[in-house]
Amino acid sequence: MKPLPARELAVPATALIGWAGIFVHNLAELPEQNLLSPESLIPLLVTALLWRRLVHAGTACGHESSSGW
Repeated sequence: MKPLPARELAVPATALIGWAGIFVHNLAELPEQNLLSPESLIPLLVTALLWRRLVHAGTACGHESSSGW
């Protein structure tokens, strides 16, 4: 499996940055929260599932996707 081009990494990278922003915001607003609290864990799981779908879609049936979509 070839590595994804930088262009195809833009969406998951942006999603990860967005999740990190939510996490930092929630830490400031909800100081009792940790990484496993629902406010952080659910967005992280959604991001991970979307990343997995994106990677799987790009390599489905043995061919590489040129656009990632």
